[in-house]
Amino acid sequence: MKEAAYLHSGIDKKIMERAYNMKIFIKLLLVLSMLFSLSSCSGDPNVIRIKDDTAQTTLQLNNLIKALHNGSINNATILKVYASKLKAQKPEYTELTKQFSKMASPNNPTINDFKQRLKLIRENPNSLGNQKSVITELTALLSGTKKEMYGDSLLDVINTIADLSDGTLSRLHTPARTKDELAASQLVGNPQYGHWQEDSGGQSFWAWYGQYALISSLLGGHRYGYNNWSYNRGWSHYNDYGRDRYSSSSQRNRHDSIQKKNAPNLKQYGKNTGRTQSSYSGRRSNPKYASTLNTRAITAAKAARYKSSYSGSNSSNSHNSSSSRYSSSARSNSYSSRSRFGGK
Repeated sequence: MKEAAYLHSGIDKKIMERAYNMKIFIKLLLVLSMLFSLSSCSGDPNVIRIKDDTAQTTLQLNNLIKALHNGSINNATILKVYASKLKAQKPEYTELTKQFSKMASPNNPTINDFKQRLKLIRENPNSLGNQKSVITELTALLSGTKKEMYGDSLLDVINTIADLSDGTLSRLHTPARTKDELAASQLVGNPQYGHWQEDSGGQSFWAWYGQYALISSLLGGHRYGYNNWSYNRGWSHYNDYGRDRYSSSSQRNRHDSIQKKNAPNLKQYGKNTGRTQSSYSGRRSNPKYASTLNTRAITAAKAARYKSSYSGSNSSNSHNSSSSRYSSSARSNSYSSRSRFGGK
């Protein structure tokens, strides 16, 4: 009995040793597998690019936020000046100008959207699809977070304010509004200001977000249908140049779907077309020209505010004189015809 018990315990001990060794072996295989996987990924050019582009985009976004905070983006300064002037001219626009002014601050919907898109790439890149899709999204963010590009994106808001001022303020870097151009159409299509909805007949129309609903009221309740708007709108930075940069991949896909359904014959919507290249690449190729109009706008606005601090009657006169001089300067520097854009 003792011998049998001894043999049994010996067998149990060997079984336990083998099980233990097998467990160690399996762990070793798992570690080796992970090391091999990491080694493979570290050499993958797409993985390296995604890592580098994510870091670069994060750096650019932080620099953009700092620039907005310290007021070093000219168009952000002009936006604030324009909003202030429109508020003084038309007090009923106070809430609307308040919302517009936020786009010149470090904490605005576009900046917050950049943060969310970057967070998605860091924490759940698979939601975007494959590595190519992640790289495409990062490429868009890299371009959109550049300070000069963000400054250009503010042109749509600036020019909307100019249109609402009934000509008191001039548009920047774009032709004057034509009689066929719909008011505030620069902001239509931009997901920061509203979204497309379908009516009972299946046609898409633009629905402003609550804080911008006043635009519709000011226009007599006019509703922008996609088909009519898309074929009659004027030039805008977002719709002709910035859509890929300032929309997430899901928003871009939704836009494409709406366009195919409502305006299947429309060409080059939301792309960097030839007419956009002629205005922006040309202007950027001459930094002196690019900054001239912005500098004059800021100088004129500051002069108007400075003069207004002396007397009531003189304040009004100096304000009007400054506005007049600025308007003349702006018109002489902005584009004078649609032919400069190569299209409608």
